[in-house]
Amino acid sequence: MTGKENGGGDDIMPLIRWSNEYSVKINTIDNQHRQLVAIINALHEAIESEENNEVFWRIISYLTVCAQDHFSDEERIMKSNGYLGIQLTNSNIVLF
Repeated sequence: MTGKENGGGDDIMPLIRWSNEYSVKINTIDNQHRQLVAIINALHEAIESEENNEVFWRIISYLTVCAQDHFSDEERIMKSNGYLGIQLTNSNIVLF
């Protein structure tokens, strides 16, 4: 039940709350992770509040672009730092 249905206003609890425990200690990546969490929460809110399909697909499109940019940045950072697990990581990204 959403806040609208129970008279509690428009407040929908976030699906994910960012925690510093998730930090990888790389500002660029942490900021992107925060952005991805915010987009996922916006998508959750759109679903819970039964937004129209246009809003839903706009959020999905934005999430897709941000995720692709994020994975490219992560790969670049891993390669530049000689991360030995890059081959395994690349396999996981393809599955995404």
